[in-house]
Amino acid sequence: MTVRAIAARVLLGELARRGIPASTALSGTTGEGMDFSAEPHIDGELFDDLLVRAVTLTGDPAFGLTWCRRESRSAEF
Repeated sequence: MTVRAIAARVLLGELARRGIPASTALSGTTGEGMDFSAEPHIDGELFDDLLVRAVTLTGDPAFGLTWCRRESRSAEF
């Protein structure tokens, strides 16, 4: 399974908004050093790993829900 790389960029952007740099989020993952702006798709397993790391790094067990709610609000016109 693959995921559009923009999903990872948006996820990393949310972490940056919360004060967690991309380098920290990607440290120790297969995405470390990857240029997500140059890749159209990434491995789904990497995206899953990033979501798990996001929960761990933020300490927010509902990170996925709060992130999606925030993103859906910003998409409203």
